This record gives sequence, C-alpha cells and structure tokens, in this order.
Amino acid sequence: MSEKQLNTVEIEFTSKGADELHKQFKQLTKDINKTTRALKKMNHELEVLATHQAKG
Repeated sequence: MSEKQLNTVEIEFTSKGADELHKQFKQLTKDINKTTRALKKMNHELEVLATHQAKG
C-alpha cells in the first residue's frame, strides 16, 4: 500500500471509531439521565415518607 492509501484507511478507521464512541457516549448519557431521574424520584418519595413520620 502506498502512504496515501494507508492514510485513507487510517482516516476511515478513526472516523468509524469516533462514530462508535459517540454512539456509546450518547447511550451512556441517556442511561445516566434515566438513573438521575429515578434517584430524584426516590429521594422525593423518601422526603415525603420522612415528613409523614415526623408529623406522627
């Protein structure tokens, strides 16, 4: 392979790798956001329970 061909293969490989990493990062971000919402909801429920218990 010539140097130009090698550079082209390298660019294509890097681009595919970047696309895959981007997809994984987007999925990870979605998962983190989903988990954060669930934790906020649980926290709210615990605060409600604590308030009811404090009132007796």
